[in-house]
Amino acid sequence: LNYASIQKHFHIQVTDYLILIIGLVFGVAIGAYCRKNSIIRADQQKQLIEVAGSYFGLIMFIAIFAVHFVIGYIDSVYPGYLLQPSSYQEGLMLLLTLASALSIGSNSMLYYKYHNVKHCELQDK
Repeated sequence: LNYASIQKHFHIQVTDYLILIIGLVFGVAIGAYCRKNSIIRADQQKQLIEVAGSYFGLIMFIAIFAVHFVIGYIDSVYPGYLLQPSSYQEGLMLLLTLASALSIGSNSMLYYKYHNVKHCELQDK
């Protein structure tokens, strides 16, 4: 998610910034909540982290891909449709921001846990 891609695909109005902020806040919160119970091991001297396996990364990737796919499909089949102000456009913008912010929240939680976990020896593979 970057500002240039949002401006390219959507007609941004002043009220749309509230939607972007809401999507960002909820995406970060949901991403952090999903990773709060993750068990990690860390070796801070070697700067290594070991995260227990889960399907969260796969689900997050699929969510981001699905939203980008829908936006790309609509933009190619109906050029200019997303530039018209509508609730559908606002919903897609919210989903795009929400899906992209999931990774920010989950990685922030892993970073927090990395710095607060008890030190253990890990081998570099």
